[in-house]
Amino acid sequence: MELSINQELLVQGLLNLFVGVAVAILGIYLAAWLIMKILGIQNFQEKIGEGNLAVATLGAAAIISVALIMGNAVNAIFELVGLIAGNISAGNIITVIFYAFVYMSVSLIVGVFVLLLGAKVFTSMTKKIDEIKAIEENNVSAALLLGAVLIVLALMAS
Repeated sequence: MELSINQELLVQGLLNLFVGVAVAILGIYLAAWLIMKILGIQNFQEKIGEGNLAVATLGAAAIISVALIMGNAVNAIFELVGLIAGNISAGNIITVIFYAFVYMSVSLIVGVFVLLLGAKVFTSMTKKIDEIKAIEENNVSAALLLGAVLIVLALMAS
């Protein structure tokens, strides 16, 4: 069955929407959660619920950092979807979804690794302050500093 141009655009739009929503809901949240866990922020969701602005600030920086890194990957997937224009079939759609999943997964893993490595190197260089402890104690200045490090790393990695 051959699709009309309008139907092809609809399928492309739905694929782009699927990728965008999947990345936004799953990838970015899970990566930010993983960053907070590996950095050592214990019970960060409870601390945010208690009004710990420092933990919320670092969490926001982690989400922004992952979004910056994943933005390039999402754009590449959108271009891949555009490549199948004129040749949309169930097989091509499944292939695009498979490669999109693999590419996004690798991008997410590498991006989180870069962010964590950079954050660990930074915190090891600042020997007079334990940023994680300070953040858990609601020290917003420590959260802003470490959050800025995450965002700068993400900008350099993307």
